[in-house]
Amino acid sequence: MRRRQTTSKQSTRCQGRTKSGKPCGAAATEGGLCFFHANPNKAAELGRMGGQKNRHHGLGFADPPQDLNTAKAVKEECARLIENVCTGTVSPRIAACVGALLNLQMRVIHDRSGSPSRKIRTSTQ
Repeated sequence: MRRRQTTSKQSTRCQGRTKSGKPCGAAATEGGLCFFHANPNKAAELGRMGGQKNRHHGLGFADPPQDLNTAKAVKEECARLIENVCTGTVSPRIAACVGALLNLQMRVIHDRSGSPSRKIRTSTQ
């Protein structure tokens, strides 16, 4: 018959229990409990802090773009967007999305201005 020996790993584990009633598997501190069983309110506090970091805080534009119907207006908006990214007013992720939209607007203006556009060939047989 074999005897179970108590390992040092078992003696350094938290003495607390999980919500399901199982023994906590975290490492114990000097008091015999893990950090979260010794400080039960800390888990909620740390979770709240992490959740607040994930919040989205608007676009960061002080004033939205007004009239983007001319190439000059789109270029001015691009310059303003670059300035806002450099000052930290707008996140680079948001600026990348707005930049793609400004690029699309510039293409629309370019096509509307009567410049030769690419013709699509269709085969008729």
